Order: sequence, then C-alpha cells, then structure tokens
Amino acid sequence: MERFKELVEKANRSLNTADHLAYVTYPVINEPKLTITILNNIYQSLLHSIDALLYYDYLFKRVSFYPKDEKEKIELFRKITSKHYNIDREHIILIDEIKNLLSKHKESPIEFIRKDQLIICSTNYNIQTISINKIKDYLSKSKEFVDKINRIHNGVHKSFR
Repeated sequence: MERFKELVEKANRSLNTADHLAYVTYPVINEPKLTITILNNIYQSLLHSIDALLYYDYLFKRVSFYPKDEKEKIELFRKITSKHYNIDREHIILIDEIKNLLSKHKESPIEFIRKDQLIICSTNYNIQTISINKIKDYLSKSKEFVDKINRIHNGVHKSFR
C-alpha cells in the first residue's frame, strides 16, 4: 500500500510542477520552449496516476500482473482499470495525445518559435504546434484525472486506519 501512496504523491508533485511552470514561470519568461517541459511534467503526472491505479488493482487481484513497460501499463489501464474506475474516455485520449506530441518532439529534426507557439516539424514537414493555451487545457484535464486518483487514494487511506 505504501507504493500506491508514493505513486499518488509523485503524480501530485509532477502536476504541481507543471501548474507552477504554466501559470507562474511561463508568464515571467515567456519562452515557448518551456511548453515541452510543462508537457513532460503533465505526462509524468498522468503516468504516475496510471501506475498507482494499476498497482492498487494488482494488490487486490483485479489485474493478474503488474507491467513494467510504459506501453503495457497504458494498454492495461485502457482495457481494464479505466473501466473499473469509470475514467472518462476524454482522459484516455488526453494521455495518447500528450504521448504523441512528446514523441513527435523527440523525433523532429526541426523546431522553431512563431507567434508564441512552438512549431514542431517532422522529416516530411508535417507541422504540430504547441501553445501555452493548449498546455493550459491539457493541464486542466489532467487535474480532473489526478483529482479522481486523489479521491480514490483518500478513500483507501481512510479504510486502512
């Protein structure tokens, strides 16, 4: 149970970091490249949340194994755990969207800034834009998701006192 608590705390820490970067740091320095760091923190928060739920379900035998691989965790979460906790499809789409953006950024040979947006170009010049408004939208949706995990955590914490 200690690992579950630790993962929930990590999710909250990453989300708080992303929130601080988006609403305090970004307006001060106004650097669009910071959006990638914020996006990474949001994604880490979502992954820790998924990890916490999977671990909790593994402890109580709702899932037969606890995957080590990130891709397997997301897939198991999508197929089993999300249904058990009534996680909105919107949050599953959010996870995929952020993961795709980060992988496109990692693979892109070219990125540049235009009109306060980070533009990511693929090798065949498909363009993806990341703005602070888009990041704030991701952050808002992520807060809803992590809040649900916190409610589950608080319910678990109370039942083990």
